[in-house]
Amino acid sequence: MDASGGESFYRVSPARRAACLAAAALFPLAALAVYLREGSLAPVRLAAVMSPALLFLWYYLKKITLKIDGEGISLFWPFHSEKRVRWDEIVQVRRSDAAPGKFFFIDLIASPDRCVQFNPFFFDRPGDIIRELNKHLRFELLDDAAHNNSLAEELAADAEARPGVLSNSQWLLIATLLTILVICVFLVLK
Repeated sequence: MDASGGESFYRVSPARRAACLAAAALFPLAALAVYLREGSLAPVRLAAVMSPALLFLWYYLKKITLKIDGEGISLFWPFHSEKRVRWDEIVQVRRSDAAPGKFFFIDLIASPDRCVQFNPFFFDRPGDIIRELNKHLRFELLDDAAHNNSLAEELAADAEARPGVLSNSQWLLIATLLTILVICVFLVLK
């Protein structure tokens, strides 16, 4: 998050961007190991395509920006026009029924053709995003007004704790990539 003059800028979380860089680096290493062991050029060709694609994805994710200021909220994706909605234009706020995480989204609607839809957990510091929305919106972000503040704080606390906790599938993916790396190194040194 970058803040300047009452504006808050949120970018895609560094862990998501770093995963693209790590995968872009692992493809050539794995391809080199297979080439040295088997003499096959197929993995080298695959790495020649995948590594630049993953570097482009890293650059693309780096450019996605969510900006919240005193006037409104805007979302910028590369190759798309910036979506901007002022706070006083918002007539409806929808929140998905999904639990906070991958499929959770917030939809800020100004008119049927003007809205900003995003997942706060896709960005760095999602707790700050939820707090900013609760500060600026005149609607209740959550359905029950009596539980709105406590549930919003729970969501924000969960958002702050989430980046440090890896799911079982993420641990399995890390273990698989490390195993592949160890096997490749073993085959090269053998």
